[in-house]
Amino acid sequence: YQRRVRGRKKKKGGVLKTMQKIFYFVGRTLRETGQAIDRVGCRMKRNYSWKERLTRHQRVLPLYNKHPEIAKDTYIAPNATVVGEVQIDERSSVWYGATLRGDVSHIKIGKNSSIGDRSVVHARSSTQNKDGQHTVIGDNVIVGPGSILHACTVSDNSLIDVGCTILDDAVIGNNSIIGPNSLVLEGTQIPSKQYWSGSPAKFVRDVTDEEVKEIENAAKGLYFSSKQHNESAPNDPATMGKSSEQSKIGIGFDNKKQF
Repeated sequence: YQRRVRGRKKKKGGVLKTMQKIFYFVGRTLRETGQAIDRVGCRMKRNYSWKERLTRHQRVLPLYNKHPEIAKDTYIAPNATVVGEVQIDERSSVWYGATLRGDVSHIKIGKNSSIGDRSVVHARSSTQNKDGQHTVIGDNVIVGPGSILHACTVSDNSLIDVGCTILDDAVIGNNSIIGPNSLVLEGTQIPSKQYWSGSPAKFVRDVTDEEVKEIENAAKGLYFSSKQHNESAPNDPATMGKSSEQSKIGIGFDNKKQF
């Protein structure tokens, strides 16, 4: 009798192992087939993202009790970084490789503004000689790629061209332009509708009404470009390091949210 029971158990065990192997191979075949079909579709769309290695980069980071506030229709590029006490208003964009570091003081970005690729925006902490200084960037402001803005104010509808450096306590007036690779020294006050350039930057000429209109149109164009990039981005900044409930607040959320 015991031999019969043992024989039956062996048969059942053999059947279970066989079924497990079948399920394993069928499951692997289905997965590999699905991946192959997905890659064919990606190739047809000229989307080769499946070839890239994924990196764990968190775009939006709180720092202690300091939380970024990102408004509706804001685009944060996949490898950009927004840290700490940073406020970004509607329709603005932070492009590839840019860093906004609000660790020592507040950073505010207005509506429909653009922070270009590899740009750095920082503020100043309070010391024995100087008080802390926020960095404020107004509405419809374009900051060109590779620029550095530190504890300064850039007023509405202004253009900071490629590779500029704006130092502490500098104020850029409305509708102004800073030429490429310019250095604006500490405490410089630039009036409205003026073009400054050089290292150190100096007054060159007044800004024309046509140039003011071009800045407005360029800011709108960058917003629409950011929407296209946003549609192709795989993740929202809110999904990085968040639970499924928290990840419901994305780039396109309706009201300002703290991360």
